[in-house]
Amino acid sequence: MASEQIETPAAVDTTATAIAADAAPAQAQQEGGKQMRQQRQRTPPEELFDLSKPIPKVEKPDKPSHDEEVETINTTIDTLKEKKKTIQDQIELALTGGKNSAAGKEREGLKQLRSTKGSLINEKKAMRARMDLTKKAADSLMNDRKAARSNVRFNDVESVEKEIKNLMNRQESISMSLTEEKRLLKEIDALQQSKLILAELKTKDAGIDSAKEQRKNIAEEMKAKDKEIDAVQVDIDVKQKIVDAMKDTETEARKKS
Repeated sequence: MASEQIETPAAVDTTATAIAADAAPAQAQQEGGKQMRQQRQRTPPEELFDLSKPIPKVEKPDKPSHDEEVETINTTIDTLKEKKKTIQDQIELALTGGKNSAAGKEREGLKQLRSTKGSLINEKKAMRARMDLTKKAADSLMNDRKAARSNVRFNDVESVEKEIKNLMNRQESISMSLTEEKRLLKEIDALQQSKLILAELKTKDAGIDSAKEQRKNIAEEMKAKDKEIDAVQVDIDVKQKIVDAMKDTETEARKKS
């Protein structure tokens, strides 16, 4: 009869370790699958956004404001460039001598041209401010005209007077109840008031035409001012080349001395 083998504590520990090692990959696979399922679960849109509220309306870009901002940025850039050039000129002036030198006179002329350009740019900015005010005035008049016109049935006083005459003839020639007569008189009174509104509309139309003419004139002034600025810039470019050439000559002379 074969004898039974009794497992020692060391053998039991070895067996348990082997079982745990076999179970570890399976457990890791289960954990990985659980994480993937959690990643696939997405938060519903209604929990991320309040769908009961209307979608915010994006206002149409204001081109005049955009143009003004662009011009302001360009003006700032030009100003910084001018400041940089001024500092460079001051350094060069200190190195090469005073204003009485040939190079000093050329730099002084360049400085005056830049100052002239700056003044012209400021004048153009003032024109654009006038343009903006004129546009706002015209827009206000057009809105008022639109609101006033919605309260009148006829476009001219002659048509209103003709309608009033027809209603008065009807009142005199047709027998009607007191209620009907009151309604007719009320309509006549409204037509009388509309004549005043039509007169105001003529005034607003004249104001709108005037504002449009002013904007046209300002636009022409700005166009002419641009030509002046461009002309001065040409002079600046020419003068700058002269100054740069003289600076190079003086630099070479200092190297040789």
